[in-house]
Amino acid sequence: MRGAELSILPISRAHVACAVLYGMAALLLPLHPLLAMLPLCLFLILCAAAPFIPRWGFFLPVVSRGPRHLRQVAVTFDDGPDPAVTPEVLSLLRRYDARATFFVAGASAAAHPELLREILRDGHSIGNHTYHHNPWLMTKPSAVIEREIDRSQELLAGLGVTTLAFRPPAAVTNPKLWRMLLRRGMFCVNFSNRALDGGNRRIAGLAGRILRRLTAGDIIMLHDCAPRDPAEIPYLLEQFEEVLKGIRERGLALVPLDRLIGREIMVPYGPEGMGDVVPLSQAWGAVAQSHLFRRAPGRFHPGVPGSRPGDDRILVLEAPAAPEGGTAPRNDSGIRRMIRCLLDASPGQYREIYIDSPLPAVTRDISSLLMHLRDCLAPGGRILCLSPAPSARGIAASLICSMRHGIILQLRGAGSLERAARRAGLRGCRVRIEEVTPLPFYRLDCTKGP
Repeated sequence: MRGAELSILPISRAHVACAVLYGMAALLLPLHPLLAMLPLCLFLILCAAAPFIPRWGFFLPVVSRGPRHLRQVAVTFDDGPDPAVTPEVLSLLRRYDARATFFVAGASAAAHPELLREILRDGHSIGNHTYHHNPWLMTKPSAVIEREIDRSQELLAGLGVTTLAFRPPAAVTNPKLWRMLLRRGMFCVNFSNRALDGGNRRIAGLAGRILRRLTAGDIIMLHDCAPRDPAEIPYLLEQFEEVLKGIRERGLALVPLDRLIGREIMVPYGPEGMGDVVPLSQAWGAVAQSHLFRRAPGRFHPGVPGSRPGDDRILVLEAPAAPEGGTAPRNDSGIRRMIRCLLDASPGQYREIYIDSPLPAVTRDISSLLMHLRDCLAPGGRILCLSPAPSARGIAASLICSMRHGIILQLRGAGSLERAARRAGLRGCRVRIEEVTPLPFYRLDCTKGP
């Protein structure tokens, strides 16, 4: 959407560690140069080890398990689909009335699209596992990594799916990955329980290795690819069944991954799912869940004089409510619908637009956004929106959002908002401060000239 370029600035644990350890080195340097080398060496060791620890989000946030108190687990399958194994896995899951997530390799999926359709028909979800599944992919240039992700996304879009969950090959991450995923509205999912089977090269005792370490909240990683010896496939399927039986015997519920982690894994691509607006909706949804943005809905509408509920000439862009208990997928579909209303709006369609959401805070250029909103207004139409004001709390909140979500909040002063509104061709601009959350906000009220 014009004017909705995301204000991406991811601050990871690696950035924090770098600042702390380099600061320590600066303090130690006057004492002895060798002492100053110690924190620098420690940082290098952390950077070298972090990519190979699947559950440690050193370079980016990594979803590796769900909450323990719910007595639930989820099962995922990597590296498929494989015509020798995947149909049997789907049959097994049907017998146990279980739903899984399949992180598919694009090349395998392209060779067997009928298996992807069967996975979707059975109610399972699909994640992106790159196109060629190169275990050394994270050592390649950014352009190569992005091409691997995008090629799989394009393939899945052809089947009507936009996947949001990405699992890197061998669960290896790197410092560049978070920014790439943010631009695509995606997030990284690894696991907390695996059999170390080497892609089904070592399947003896697979179920026992999984079940011995099984705890509530686990994301279990298995492989739906054929062992080196095809004669071992029946044994592999027996091990999979032992895992499913063992989960039930331990009093744990096997639930879909999206339910376990409270995030959508995939959305339809097209008019219903609106996969093309996923990056903006994901950023909006993530920031809206922060306690800094939570407040009673309907602050502007229908309490504003002249507005009427159900009037299709009034557009309300409202922050969504947080899911109860954090156990249900966030309602990002409503956000996508609101963004789609803006994209598909005819010139002059609305007489009033109310923005009670983080949309101005997560977009880089407020002037271009207001210009797009102006085009959607009828002559004399009104725009009213909230934008976080500069403050110590705002700066702290912005840093928190950068560390948690990779999005830095745009803190704009009253003068900046007025100038942006005038550049957008809006008139009668009025700005006043409001304490609507723990953050101070500016309320911008302006109209479109005749």
